[in-house]
Amino acid sequence: MLVLIILVSACNEEGTNPLDQLSELDDATAEAYTDYAEDDVNEIVIDLLDEFRFDSPSGKANDGRSRFRPFAGKVSCANINLDVAAGELVIDFGEGCESSDGVFRSGKILIFFTDFKHISGSQITTTFDNYFVDGKQLEGTRVLTNISDETEGQRAFEIVITDGKITFEDGTFRTYSGSRTKVWEIEETSREVQLTVTGSISGVNRNGIEFSKTITEPVIFLHSCRRVGVKVAVSGERTIIKNELAYVINYGQGDCDNLVTLTLPSGEIKDIIIQRKRG
Repeated sequence: MLVLIILVSACNEEGTNPLDQLSELDDATAEAYTDYAEDDVNEIVIDLLDEFRFDSPSGKANDGRSRFRPFAGKVSCANINLDVAAGELVIDFGEGCESSDGVFRSGKILIFFTDFKHISGSQITTTFDNYFVDGKQLEGTRVLTNISDETEGQRAFEIVITDGKITFEDGTFRTYSGSRTKVWEIEETSREVQLTVTGSISGVNRNGIEFSKTITEPVIFLHSCRRVGVKVAVSGERTIIKNELAYVINYGQGDCDNLVTLTLPSGEIKDIIIQRKRG
């Protein structure tokens, strides 16, 4: 007790609450893992519907060339059931398995689509049945509306999330709803995929505090960075409002690292490293 009193007194003298520090770190870390899990699902959906669009299990395009499939391998250990007439696709990872991309998934992803040919205006609705990715459970409904403009190598969707929830290994969870626009630009020559994200969501964080989050500068992810374990964006900025105070997360100027900069309501700036680990 004496040690605790001394620690708390020292923190108060410095004007920093240790619980606030934990909350700040939690927000930045949970944000990164939520991004990672959400984008993982979106990329699975895009890759599979691309495959069915080309109607070629061999991965060949219509002209016979091998297509660049940056998201292939995510479902290598899953059972896939497609009912074109009903517009239904079920991806079943069973009790759990590690796909060739090195990620452990379990449960089912349930997909309902109006058209899998990536026609602008088509919609894809995704829900889950006891689905986990690397130990984190995803719930809720996502409606992806295709807003692509026919640009070669582009996939663009407006994504509306309802009753979104990510539950972490320790039983804590984060809920969220809102909308985002996500644009994937695929460059076959360089083998790079850039994901640009805009939009806003709101919800309740792991500490039970309501928050709203707006992307104030487009947030950009690179697939080459994700492949080497970088879970965060390489550039862009988000503003999180909680308890009527603004926290700004900045992702840098393009470096492939797990470093983010957090600006507190007081103006204090902190560098936070999102741990590179599974779970």
